[in-house]
Amino acid sequence: MDLTPEEMKEGIRKFLKREEQNKYYAAKEEEYRGRTATNNLQLDIQWADRTEAVDVDFLVSRLTIDGFENFEENFMVINLDLDQVVNYVCEGEDLANEMYSIDKLWDTNQCETKIIDLITYVEEGKIVCPPVIDVVSDSGKDLLVIYDGNHRIALSRYLRLVSIPFIVRRTNELRIRALL
Repeated sequence: MDLTPEEMKEGIRKFLKREEQNKYYAAKEEEYRGRTATNNLQLDIQWADRTEAVDVDFLVSRLTIDGFENFEENFMVINLDLDQVVNYVCEGEDLANEMYSIDKLWDTNQCETKIIDLITYVEEGKIVCPPVIDVVSDSGKDLLVIYDGNHRIALSRYLRLVSIPFIVRRTNELRIRALL
């Protein structure tokens, strides 16, 4: 299979772009790992704390959930105790600490490039979309599910935040609070 000169140029351009991204992530990872090793990762997360502040396009690009077409009408942002949410979803503290470690940010089950992007986003002072949780019923039992925001939760746990905002379906707010 012969490539045209244009296809070769495009392939080289994509390769060089990937190489540049790899260098960027390697440098950022080294910087952030160094800062966490010296306990110098001081972040002030600016959360979207009401539905009007949520970047709905960001959510729609990541999730398919009924009701997003009328987001402000169907969803709300509420602050919840982070440990209670994580411990409930993970069915206990041991798995919660494994999934969302309060002691380790690196070398966990979280995607390191997403953690890097999130830290960079926070340091740039951008508004962070809260994680999305909801209640689903399984065999008559209510279960709390994290639909989006695992890396935001992991970073929040590592920073030892006590409570953070979550996006919840308005009709399920009381059910969620009852589970916790």
